[in-house]
Amino acid sequence: MHLSRRIAAGALVVVGALALAGCTGGEPDAQAPTTSGRGTVSPSPSASPTPSPTATATPPASPPPPPADLARTDEVGAAAAATYFLTLYAYTMQTGDVSAWDAMSSPGCGFCSRTRDFALGVSAAGETFTGTDISVSSTFVYPLDPLLEAYPVDATFTQAAGEHRNAQGELLSTSPPDSGTFGVDVTRVSGGWKVLAVTAQDD
Repeated sequence: MHLSRRIAAGALVVVGALALAGCTGGEPDAQAPTTSGRGTVSPSPSASPTPSPTATATPPASPPPPPADLARTDEVGAAAAATYFLTLYAYTMQTGDVSAWDAMSSPGCGFCSRTRDFALGVSAAGETFTGTDISVSSTFVYPLDPLLEAYPVDATFTQAAGEHRNAQGELLSTSPPDSGTFGVDVTRVSGGWKVLAVTAQDD
């Protein structure tokens, strides 16, 4: 899947594609794409595969630390950027702290802005969002798009179950554990990596 096709497929770029896919009214789950013969396979920035995540009731005090490979400007850095951005999702939703999320979001990223707005809305309403922690087991980096100067990255993920409750503690929605592949398009700018789009891979 080429970068231009991903960006054009705006209907697939949804906040529900991660945590809210299993919630009432959420978007369809993603499916892994066929990737043989294209791009380069890059390991996850983690030294070893992380165990499947589980829902946590207490929001983390700070965002997950950025990996060292995030400083790189090549395919390895692109894989690290895509992986780190996905791991920021649960922290952003659980805490309403969008600072780390905003730092990696490009202005035109619809998924990024919808996630931001939802997280801020949950926090402002005194609601709680638990779980949905994401672990990325592998990444597949496509060649650099010379026109947009961006790398399309396929990230294979596992996600914990989650719950969304109102200020009174009443359950609003749930999401079951999930797994699949997401496309994360990233570009390197002077301030670091930026995410252009996140898409569900269904072909």
